[in-house]
Amino acid sequence: MLGAMQFTRTSGARSVASDRANASTPPLAAEITAWLPKPCSAATVENITTLPFAFLDAIRHQTGLPTIAVGLITDGFQAESVLQGGKADLIAVAREALNNPNWPLHAIDELNDSFDYDDWPAQVGWWLERRAQGQRLDDSDAPRVYADELTPNMHFSLPAERVRKAEIVRFARRFDPQPQHLSEASAKDTIFGELVAPGWYTLSALTGMAIRARMLRPPQDYQLGLSIREVRFFKPVRPGDTLGLQIEIIASRLSESRPGWSIVEQFWQEVNSAGEVVVELSPTVLMRNRPTH
Repeated sequence: MLGAMQFTRTSGARSVASDRANASTPPLAAEITAWLPKPCSAATVENITTLPFAFLDAIRHQTGLPTIAVGLITDGFQAESVLQGGKADLIAVAREALNNPNWPLHAIDELNDSFDYDDWPAQVGWWLERRAQGQRLDDSDAPRVYADELTPNMHFSLPAERVRKAEIVRFARRFDPQPQHLSEASAKDTIFGELVAPGWYTLSALTGMAIRARMLRPPQDYQLGLSIREVRFFKPVRPGDTLGLQIEIIASRLSESRPGWSIVEQFWQEVNSAGEVVVELSPTVLMRNRPTH
């Protein structure tokens, strides 16, 4: 319907701007039809994100009219790439605005690489900025873990957390936009047959679990990753899975170049609620020792 509406509206304008089109240029309708999937259905169109932009290219080149891109635009980087690539002149956000009414403000923050809320309305921006700066773990009663107190064969078992579909899709759209990670519909024809989390999402979630379990205590305490060896994925992670993290200390030695720090070798395993190992890896980190004063 959208394609037909676009053609109906531009076909009249095309006669006005006919002097801009070369006589040998194929009809606009034929060019648009060539881009339609065969057979054309809601499911197939959903997975072809370049389809609306092909329409816009045809309209812009054959009529010289400015165009607006709309549909399947979910973040500021995607919108900016459309504009910078010359695929459209303006961006319109439709259903994504229902999902996130403040989408334009989030897009500004993304593109400016700034989350200071300066562009937000004053009545809410000051509070969001204050909240962001004040988001610290209330860990005054939590025991600290220092590197020089860790010994080989020590084990830590961290509380399990539930994997949420929204987090998987949000991460995939930005960092790993493959069909098995974007929606149930697009994942059906993949080897998984269902929506699964990106591997990089799973690895990132492990660090978040360690922080929330207070293995790390920012901003005073933090670790610096030096290397990750032998990353192995054994089971796909699905929405609704409950995952726990088990950490084993392999070795610890004082840093020669960083007084007050140690190099700690660890072994991590993420386990689902069925007791199955989902992923394992061997990170080596630079970690603080107990203060001497």
